[in-house]
Amino acid sequence: MKTCNYDWIKFLSGTNVLKVTNKQEFNEFKNFLNECGLIEILNNDTEYSDWQHLASINGKDENVFLFEYNNHKGLTWWDSVKEAEDWYGEPPLEIDVLKEFFDKQIIIKVEKNDDEIDYNFD
Repeated sequence: MKTCNYDWIKFLSGTNVLKVTNKQEFNEFKNFLNECGLIEILNNDTEYSDWQHLASINGKDENVFLFEYNNHKGLTWWDSVKEAEDWYGEPPLEIDVLKEFFDKQIIIKVEKNDDEIDYNFD
């Protein structure tokens, strides 16, 4: 029996942060936000270099972004893994937790396009 890892829900529910440390991971994060209909929370800061610039201005680490999402605050970020672990009681989520999300999206798209299979089990 296959088990599913839905840890990405912890990010959307505000119960953990998602760790991004390079341009490739940021692009995966951006794609995830786009698929969730949340791309607007990045405002005009849609490139990794934009966030590095913001980190530099704010005296934060330019290579560690612990993104936090909250419905009433929007998107914020930390740069201290230890502080995030202390706050949430577990390590930050790694970008690979989004793999399960995208795997599910592929399955859903295939099922929507597969008109030969009857999924009605009644």
